[in-house]
Amino acid sequence: MKYRERFLYKIIFNESIKNTFSRIKTSEAMNGKILSDKFVQNFLIENFGENSIKILKVMNGEMSDEEIAAKSKVKITEVRAILNKLSFLRLVEYSKTRDDNTGWYSYYWKPTLNKIKEAMEKVTEEKIRKLEEQLERTEVYSFYCPKCSSENKLDFDLASATNFRCPNCSGNLKPEKNNAITIIETLEELKKKYNEIKNFKLPEEVGKEEIEKQKEIKSENKAKTKGGKRKREDKKTKSK
Repeated sequence: MKYRERFLYKIIFNESIKNTFSRIKTSEAMNGKILSDKFVQNFLIENFGENSIKILKVMNGEMSDEEIAAKSKVKITEVRAILNKLSFLRLVEYSKTRDDNTGWYSYYWKPTLNKIKEAMEKVTEEKIRKLEEQLERTEVYSFYCPKCSSENKLDFDLASATNFRCPNCSGNLKPEKNNAITIIETLEELKKKYNEIKNFKLPEEVGKEEIEKQKEIKSENKAKTKGGKRKREDKKTKSK
């Protein structure tokens, strides 16, 4: 290889390494911002346990599960279990290499937290679906008269037909917090949370929106400046 070709190759190679490190640093910074969000933290703790945050925080680029365990100070068995759960929702990715001598595989993991919103949507949708199916199988006898007897229960249709008054003593009927009511309340909470997830924005999305806003402001300012110049020029022309 000639000197010029070697020189160009070296420049291209060094530039490639710089770009790679730059992407890694950008990704690490983005992951840090995502993990600092309370909404994301609550989701991770609820579905993967508190140690999932510790594990994700120490992950820089591709790391073996042994390295992650050593840095996070979480037991290797728990690290592997959490990584497998995160992998199911595509919040981490892995590559594997085989040792030709032993035949054992080594796994190297990296976080993909840019998919956190899709994961939150998927988990919440599944919870809603299961509860709706459970509710269909649950009978609702949820109103009773505290004066007469708590054993004589009325369903919603009968209670509403009597204007929520006891057919015997005309006293006010009270709702009983049975399994169906609990399911309905949980469903309402989950649907509210699902709407919050839909409105949730990743830091990169917020950054893009901010850039677009700044572009619009600059464009408007330019248009105003041009309009002002035209008016001044028109005045000068008329005065001549």
